[in-house]
Amino acid sequence: MNQKQPNLLRQHPILNPKRIDALYNQTGDEFLWSPEWEPFRKAFLQTLERADDFGLDRNNYHYTLLKTLSRKNPLAYELYTSDALLTFMEHVGYGTDRPNWLTINPDCDPVGQEFGVETYLLSAFANCYTFPQVLEGTEPQTQVYQTLRSELVRVNSIAGKTELTTGLVPFSDALADNTLLIHRLKAWGVVPLKAANLSEEQARQALKVFQQKVGEPTDGRLTVATLAKVNKPIAQYRKMLTSSLNSWRWLNAINEYKTLVINLPAAELYGFEGCTVALSMRTLLGKPETPTPQFLAQLTSVAFSPNSGHSGFLPYNIPPSELTLFAQDLSLQAGFRQDNRFRNLGGVQIEKPVALAAWLLEDKDEVNHLIQSPPSQTGSKPVIRKISPPVSLLVFTNPIGIDAQGHIRLYDPVYQQVSFSLMRK
Repeated sequence: MNQKQPNLLRQHPILNPKRIDALYNQTGDEFLWSPEWEPFRKAFLQTLERADDFGLDRNNYHYTLLKTLSRKNPLAYELYTSDALLTFMEHVGYGTDRPNWLTINPDCDPVGQEFGVETYLLSAFANCYTFPQVLEGTEPQTQVYQTLRSELVRVNSIAGKTELTTGLVPFSDALADNTLLIHRLKAWGVVPLKAANLSEEQARQALKVFQQKVGEPTDGRLTVATLAKVNKPIAQYRKMLTSSLNSWRWLNAINEYKTLVINLPAAELYGFEGCTVALSMRTLLGKPETPTPQFLAQLTSVAFSPNSGHSGFLPYNIPPSELTLFAQDLSLQAGFRQDNRFRNLGGVQIEKPVALAAWLLEDKDEVNHLIQSPPSQTGSKPVIRKISPPVSLLVFTNPIGIDAQGHIRLYDPVYQQVSFSLMRK
């Protein structure tokens, strides 16, 4: 190491020493970045240039330093390139700033383990992958993630168009002549950028699309509530997209084929099989004063209870380990059709418990049999069926998602002012 390198390390500390050690332990301390891999490195730097399109900051990955380093300083060239690449791969694949509740238990914690990006990188080198191929293999491929990232790219592309993003939209009954309104609807992506001379009906239909996007009644009227959301700063929307992308990456970190996700503001449950949503349903969640907390758990069993009660329930104990199906369906399905589905004491009630149980157990016939012919003796024990392998359940607060048609939806922060006292420390 030459005399300048210790100063360089003090000015630019290695981001992830453990990953660097893991990588070069596998290479036998041999350098990776030979001239033949210069196109790979160049493509990585080009991606890093537009890191904001991933909701990341290029300055967090030695970007300026990497642009100036040359092979005349081989050790720094090697270490900083590898450090930046491995850290970027981890963040784009599995998210940053994972909270302390995002764990199952200390002995079996898929999120706390190393994600193997070092091994994956070496495999990519061995198979002569290009950087775009490595990026595709690392980044989440779920529809919700890809839709939101495309939206972030779009929002970033209008950042310099101040005519679209500045100025307070005034109230007016006539929509088409409200220039600031039309500009803002373009910024929100519900009116094409090149659209001109909209009719009143076209402007009203665009406003309805916006209202649907932000969770307001789709009446095409510029109400006080709609106007407040139209005037939400686009920069704030961008931050929401960035935060949302990051938390949807946590699903990728769990790294299981089947995963359940409940997005609290949406009050909806999704069953993922790989990148595909295999089932979805509404949920009834805790009231604002008794909120359902964020947590990651493993469901290990389904209990078919002989006692009457709700149709399907994830118990109040946090985190739960089983889904309970009761002998009688006393829940009112009308409750799931209402917009306000925050009424419980903290537990989670499921709209389609039989479908969920069949998906978890992969045995629709047995589930139907146990539902139709439950134990009848008073006080008899529930029938327990093990879920094999266990299925992870991620319950989190994500301000943005997509609906069944793939359209982006923004959710109001129901638990915004609530402290999650039940979160695991």
